[in-house]
Amino acid sequence: MLCSRIISDQRKIALLIISIVFVTFCVHNLRKGEPYNNPVLKDYHRMPPNVPTSDQKEHWTKLIASHDNLPQDKLIEVIRNVFVDSPPPLDSEYHFDKTPPKITGQIGIPVIIDKILGGKRNGFFIEAGGLDGEAHSNTLLFELKRNYSGEVKGWASKDVNDNAKVIQAVCLPLMSILYAIGNPTIDYFSLDIEGVELDVLKTIPWDKVDIKILSIEVGNNGRENYGEKVDKLMIQAGYTKVLDMCCDKWELDNVYVRNDYRSSLDRWKDDGKPRLIKDKFNQYGKVISKKTNLSNE
Repeated sequence: MLCSRIISDQRKIALLIISIVFVTFCVHNLRKGEPYNNPVLKDYHRMPPNVPTSDQKEHWTKLIASHDNLPQDKLIEVIRNVFVDSPPPLDSEYHFDKTPPKITGQIGIPVIIDKILGGKRNGFFIEAGGLDGEAHSNTLLFELKRNYSGEVKGWASKDVNDNAKVIQAVCLPLMSILYAIGNPTIDYFSLDIEGVELDVLKTIPWDKVDIKILSIEVGNNGRENYGEKVDKLMIQAGYTKVLDMCCDKWELDNVYVRNDYRSSLDRWKDDGKPRLIKDKFNQYGKVISKKTNLSNE
């Protein structure tokens, strides 16, 4: 089952509410050149302009699934015109399994991120790996309490086993999706996609995006030295690791803050520069062991 949480959107930024294909952030092979010989483009020009949206989505889902060389500019155009829907009305009701819903995430990460952001309101987030958009979501706090808008994608299944049905899904590149919605500033990017986070990170042109803070799952995926590999890439991209293997006994996520971001967080109060926080946090984002550390690790 594919779930997209209803996202509030005071700034009227269009969201990708995909009803037919599961859009995950993955490596998508975009080949430059020969745009007019591309079979997908030929089909694009044949597509009647008055075809209902649902038929357009089905049409493009099949075409994109069968070709991996759609030029970047045309792919962005298709995402924007076919797969992007207007946000729901601001007075739309939520449909949570629990009332009130849990907003501290799986292991407390959003509470800590909120402190680093200084309780900022009206921001923008992306969450890749949001499960059902509620149970372990790292962004629900920002949507409900800080009036953020954003995009959540994740599989929702409570009964995954050997007999589970396997389906194919079309993958679209993160940058194409961002360009399709205007390449907004991303205050918080939560990335938790079970061991392929590094593959996604390698595809991001860091000089062309504005991402302030990322939480990345690096633990419990069976991959050797995974956290160290992510650390290396993020340092090269211009970020500082501020949390290592958080939180509590789960030790799953690292948090990275862009080097030029300044926070009013008490631990960085001297100059606001991001530094490694060695405090220990519980699964609700509360400090359970405070340590003095203002190094530039």
